[in-house]
Amino acid sequence: MTSENEALEKKLGFWGIDRIVREDNKIYAEDYYCFKCYRESKKVRAEVFWPNIDLDITPVPYCKPCKDELAIKIILG
Repeated sequence: MTSENEALEKKLGFWGIDRIVREDNKIYAEDYYCFKCYRESKKVRAEVFWPNIDLDITPVPYCKPCKDELAIKIILG
């Protein structure tokens, strides 16, 4: 494991466990692992919070491929 990977490993958090708030008092998806990938024992940096279509649903961090896959499942129903 390279030092760059080690730095990344220490920086990213786990959704529902860690609460990473930046200096601007905001939470960013890229500070977390993708929720779906992590549940499948893969460590992939999240890119977006999703879903962001309903204020009653708490958005979760996902990588772009996982978010697209979930969106397609909803659309196809």
